[in-house]
Amino acid sequence: MAQGKMDTRAIGLDVGLSFASWLTGAENLHYGDWTGLEINAANLGPAQVAYTDRLFRFLPDKPCRILDIGGGAGETARKLLALGHQVEIVIPSAFLASRCGENAKGAVVHEMRFEDFEGTGKFDVCLFSESFQYIPLGTGLKKCLGLLAPADGSSSLIASAGKGSARTRCWPLSAAAIRSPAFAPL
Repeated sequence: MAQGKMDTRAIGLDVGLSFASWLTGAENLHYGDWTGLEINAANLGPAQVAYTDRLFRFLPDKPCRILDIGGGAGETARKLLALGHQVEIVIPSAFLASRCGENAKGAVVHEMRFEDFEGTGKFDVCLFSESFQYIPLGTGLKKCLGLLAPADGSSSLIASAGKGSARTRCWPLSAAAIRSPAFAPL
């Protein structure tokens, strides 16, 4: 029997989700915003809520079309849908894709790597909740440029590199900024 290559990243995400769910009662995979919180297991849930709240402050004031890249188990997408946004999720794990389908009813779920995603029209926001750290910067930015709506100032990339405090690692970029000469070398 031929042995296929095992996707250890997807397995790690699946195990991480099970642990986080057991610990917090929610299916969030991101690290959280620990600003003002003591770092201990009891504060993981509140830190994750604080992180999501921080990301949402960067969203446009009106409902928009959002691509949730590396959407975990669909907890963030569920909240986005409740706010009136249209959401599509790209997730590389079959297990997590099924959790997204359960948790974010109304979202379109694409089980694949972001690098392989072709898109279904243009998005107002490409949202990375810490998944940007797993995609080479140039690859991620170039892919987002092809997926974001025309640069009228309203489309954006919201990303977190997963390093440093949530205050310094969450950043929004307009599509126009990504298209600027400053990003050309990437």
